[in-house]
Amino acid sequence: MRYIATAATALILLSSSVMFAAPKRYMIITNSAISRSEPRSSSDPTGQKLGFGSIIFSDKLIRNDTDFDFLEIAGEPPRYVPFEMTIEVPSVSLSHDKKSITTDSDEGLPLLYIPKDLLPVNSMYSFSEERILVKKTMLKDLYSLLQAAKKNGHTLFVANGFKDLQTRIREYEEAISRNPKQRAVPKPVFSSFATGLVIDITDEATGMNFEHEVKNDKAWKWLHENAPRYGFRSGGKTYRFEYSGEKSRRSVTPGPTFAETINERIEVPSICTIHVLKTATNKKASFMWVHHNEKSAGKTLKYALSEYKGHSLYISNNDKRNLYLSYGRRNYFIDPNRIFTARGVSKFLTRHHKSLSRKGRKSLTKRITDIRETILTSIDWHKNKYLIVLHSSRPGSDFSIEEFNRKNSYLTYTNPDHNPKNLFFTTSLQDYYFFKSKQFNVVYQRSIEDDGSLSIYAAKNNLPYINIEVEEGNDEVQKKMLDLAIECVNQQFKEKSL
Repeated sequence: MRYIATAATALILLSSSVMFAAPKRYMIITNSAISRSEPRSSSDPTGQKLGFGSIIFSDKLIRNDTDFDFLEIAGEPPRYVPFEMTIEVPSVSLSHDKKSITTDSDEGLPLLYIPKDLLPVNSMYSFSEERILVKKTMLKDLYSLLQAAKKNGHTLFVANGFKDLQTRIREYEEAISRNPKQRAVPKPVFSSFATGLVIDITDEATGMNFEHEVKNDKAWKWLHENAPRYGFRSGGKTYRFEYSGEKSRRSVTPGPTFAETINERIEVPSICTIHVLKTATNKKASFMWVHHNEKSAGKTLKYALSEYKGHSLYISNNDKRNLYLSYGRRNYFIDPNRIFTARGVSKFLTRHHKSLSRKGRKSLTKRITDIRETILTSIDWHKNKYLIVLHSSRPGSDFSIEEFNRKNSYLTYTNPDHNPKNLFFTTSLQDYYFFKSKQFNVVYQRSIEDDGSLSIYAAKNNLPYINIEVEEGNDEVQKKMLDLAIECVNQQFKEKSL
């Protein structure tokens, strides 16, 4: 089988193909997966609708950055089905009573299973107008937990419990219709809500908006410390808990882990989550990790938190570099380090999304502006406090200090004994000379060519800024560079005080 893309199609898809040695078996997990004539959601439907449980075979996966990934189904002409609407199953069979699906690995999937002992949560503890069902075995401990919370000044409610298959399918379909690359809502067959042992908790201040913002930090801190005493453990999100029945005799004191330092999660629905972290107040520097796929930068942020106790922020985007915003039937990407000026956003949309209509451009610009303002107002950054930003580039990328050596708008110092991908980027001439004196690769941004980056925003607003760039995998090098950046910050503060 072959798929021959025209140049125009290739630009639209930004895709890559993966061939399998032999056809694989997939099962449809949505109510209706419409096959397409081409591997993009805007192409013509072929007229074939595949319902939940349908089996297809494919030996080719076509990946897209801004659309669904597509499986190619053999035939003349070939048909394409969204990969996100399927799961791979080596072999699948439905039980005679249609209550479970198993694969030939004997792993049961919670598809049609409904627990027998479901009971509704008492209305005084329920935030929803509809009945919330949970396993009977949970209720006594759940009520005890909520009563204990109230005695400690926290009035909490149950927002979600058991979800049947159709509810899980509907919520998943709605999520992928907004953003095919979303990861917030699990595939229906993998949702823990099928067990009846998982709940979401909220309070009056947060309401049903708990997925977007948990507003009462003290309540959630108390809840995570005390839930194990009643048989509950964290379900991976601030507001989600799983019941195991295994009780701790005492409250759990959170350890100094990365996740537990999060004070606030700001959800931008179907796009990203902005995490704001604090361990203590550092009056000289804050820290930021911009691209979620840059894992070395993320590890250095953990180090910054543990060693320098600063206010920090990072953007969670399912391990991707770009943010994806939907408009109409398509998704449009933007680099989160190109959103910090209006001109930068405009230039990016013009360069990468030329076919976007004026109305679409206006809509995306407004949403990007809202994200920018949310990020900027969440950073502890002012004219007397540095922001240290962390980046790590792919080993195969062209990025290095050589890129800046060729441009007149930058002043550079290169140490030939150092990896050219490891460098400091500054907006202050004083900082530039400090790093140069330490014989590290360093770039000074001496003119403002507005590309929407955070360094441009810093320069325009006279805000202290240092960017530490390393090649992915150079974790220890970046930690040492962070130590040096803190030394630089301390020296500048010392000089100001003289």
